[in-house]
Amino acid sequence: MQVLNSSFRDIYAGGYVFKHDNIVYRCINKAYKENYDFLISSGLYDKLVIDGVLVYHEEICDIDQFNIDNRDIYKIIKPTQLPYISYPYEWSFHQLKDAALLTLKVLLEALKYNMILKDATAFNIQFYNGKPIFIDTLSFEKYNEGSVWQAYSQFCRHFLAPLALIAYTDYRIYQASINYIDGIPLDYAARLLPLKSKFKLGIFMHLYLNAKIHKSAEKNSNHNNKNFSLKKTNLINLIENLLNTINGIEYNTKKGRSNWNGYYSFTNYNEESFTQKEKILLELVDKCGNRNKIIDLGANNGHFSRLLCSKYSKSIIISSDMDYHAVDENYLILKTNEYKNIYPVITDLTNPTPSIGWANKERDSFIIRLSDSDITLALALIHHITITNNVPFNKFAEFFASFTKYLIIEWVPKDDSQTMKILDEKIGDYSYYTIENFEKSFERHFTILEKVAIENTKRTIYLMKLK
Repeated sequence: MQVLNSSFRDIYAGGYVFKHDNIVYRCINKAYKENYDFLISSGLYDKLVIDGVLVYHEEICDIDQFNIDNRDIYKIIKPTQLPYISYPYEWSFHQLKDAALLTLKVLLEALKYNMILKDATAFNIQFYNGKPIFIDTLSFEKYNEGSVWQAYSQFCRHFLAPLALIAYTDYRIYQASINYIDGIPLDYAARLLPLKSKFKLGIFMHLYLNAKIHKSAEKNSNHNNKNFSLKKTNLINLIENLLNTINGIEYNTKKGRSNWNGYYSFTNYNEESFTQKEKILLELVDKCGNRNKIIDLGANNGHFSRLLCSKYSKSIIISSDMDYHAVDENYLILKTNEYKNIYPVITDLTNPTPSIGWANKERDSFIIRLSDSDITLALALIHHITITNNVPFNKFAEFFASFTKYLIIEWVPKDDSQTMKILDEKIGDYSYYTIENFEKSFERHFTILEKVAIENTKRTIYLMKLK
């Protein structure tokens, strides 16, 4: 049994999550017995599962198989096994917004059954079957009439603050979330937001005023939420107002459209050569054997991820790109189509998401979560990494070898028009950038199984297998 590093904070209260034989389970402590029983008996669990907003679980009868001390254990449950875990600081605007709306909708439904969410962290949400889903069964507790929502400010830190900052300042502010594991401080967000945001009543109330109240509370040691009382109807009104506030925050992805949006998939190809590239890709993937976990690095708006998903509907496809707007566009496309097994994430490969939190182990790095991948795609990526970011071929090859069995990589030569644009802006000797050096470096880790030239282009697609 292995207790997950992300689950230690509640280990003495509600329970914890652990792995056994590579399957994830959740242990429920006796301290949480009353709340768990009420969650099940009230009908709330069934309602949320039927609505598709809470993960389904089954109770495990034989707990002796886990060989753990069961003195404090009430139950062990086996939740739906999620194929991929992503984090809020890897989500685009609309992913985060949908996660926020789901959290509030779950909360409002819980109140109908006299339960409430004891926490409102964005880490309670994952994406599954193309949409957000609530994963923390132990977040629910019985509601006591007159009590406030203790997680109100936490919700505002995890969801409202980053959404408002992205919408009113700059999309790059999303990266700040990685430095604040319990959400962006409200006073910090208030100082960064422009004056015009104050004229949005919901943002003023839930962010500015909330920040001021908390600052005042820090100076007043007698301040305690337990001294406050709030009627249930007023609490529901507060949450509905917060729901409307989140709904009202808009970010125009196209307005912030970057130079790279759409680049990887469509630049430098006529219709015929682009169609041939699709055909080559599918033929090479067919030769890879297992296709359970496919990584599409530099996926842009996910065109090739969706191409593979259409043919390999049971494959899990992580569709990653450093371009915030491209990832957001990818997610919006997935929302309106039947691509349930694609997971869009924002990642800069030259500075991928690190492991963070307690002892740098609470939230795994992007690289750790790529482990045991079957196939990795690196289409129209080599020149950006090697020339733009000065990463040598051997380092790039080592990177792929650390997590994937098969590699499908596109060679883009120096006389390709897109490479020439990059070189025009660079100073230095790039004579090493040759197909011979590329092959030599990658052959230290991979066997080249096949290489196919793309007609009417100067590019070549390689299929490689880890040695």
